[in-house]
Amino acid sequence: MNFPKGFPTELPKFSFPGEENAVKNCTQCRVEFDYKTFRHNCRKCGLTFCFDCTQNKLIIPQEEIAPRQESGWNPADLLASDEDYRKPMKVCFACFYLLKDKQADLRMSVSRAHQEDTAPQKSAMPSLPSAIDFYLEKEIRKATAMVTNFKHTLDGEGIPRELLRMAKGVVFFTIVKLGFVFTGRYGTGLIVARLADGTWSAPSAVQMSGVGWGLQVGAELTNVMLILRTENAVKAFKSHAQVSVGAELGVSMGPVGRSLETDVTAGGEGAAHAFSYAQSKGLFVGASLEASGIAARPDVNRAYYGENLSVAVLLQGDYPPPKGAQMLYQALDALSSDEGKPSSSGAASSGEPGDVDADSTWEDVDPPQTLFSSGASAGKPKQW
Repeated sequence: MNFPKGFPTELPKFSFPGEENAVKNCTQCRVEFDYKTFRHNCRKCGLTFCFDCTQNKLIIPQEEIAPRQESGWNPADLLASDEDYRKPMKVCFACFYLLKDKQADLRMSVSRAHQEDTAPQKSAMPSLPSAIDFYLEKEIRKATAMVTNFKHTLDGEGIPRELLRMAKGVVFFTIVKLGFVFTGRYGTGLIVARLADGTWSAPSAVQMSGVGWGLQVGAELTNVMLILRTENAVKAFKSHAQVSVGAELGVSMGPVGRSLETDVTAGGEGAAHAFSYAQSKGLFVGASLEASGIAARPDVNRAYYGENLSVAVLLQGDYPPPKGAQMLYQALDALSSDEGKPSSSGAASSGEPGDVDADSTWEDVDPPQTLFSSGASAGKPKQW
């Protein structure tokens, strides 16, 4: 193996847990570690490097992963799981050259995107600890359950099929809102776009954050489904690192019921960019002025797909729809198909993945509401 010029010809021995504090210099560039320059370990060879020498992340065969160094409390340990070998990890330059040609095969066999998944058996609203997720496969499960819940709980009416058939994209969020006078909200989710052939694109992870102020107090957990009405709405997600709700993405409360012709076929000039459907759990009382923004989560996408993929690549169909998202595609197709007819993915509108009986959906759910405009937000007391 011919390494690039500058690599040491003989690498030091593996530094076992507890010994890394004895390493004073980066193995590659020899920079001295101090309070500004931290130690980073290559997860393949286990050697100690500086940040600049471990900027690459690749999938490592499970049997070749070096143990994590014991250097005290590490924030990354909070998110560690037995499935971490499926995501790219930090590697030094030498290990990068050893692994780079194996990445295509590793992604096909190891990455989360290529693992089959099943829809949740029950579509219960998530609890507060599980509302915010750092893994796209969990967001896909929540979105699949959300599609089923909106089908059953929108005052018996449901999202009009015509609206979903004409949709250019769909965004799903689970949002936590807390505050007293000044409030903050944060949520995670995903977006899928409708492709030219009528199928759905690979999902891309997104997050929403916002602040508010006014006479308000409480805590609330909300599931939100945004149906993107126009190509420009989808384009905003492709071309911007952050989309400002209201300025770049207009949102209005979505209609319910079977008759939708007047609302959906309105002229493009006056039509909203997106229709919102929301269901909440918790109590929030008062009136407020609020601002929100939606941003991409490239780190979550990389952990799921095993490589760096831009939002545009995912939403315009340059990356094939992953196995792990098939249950979401089937649920969306079933929701937009006529009752009793099979969907485009081969699933009938009855018995689709994630379908549940009406008595197993949320018991205390507020009626549909819009979340992104100024106004009052109130609800009845409910348990988290």
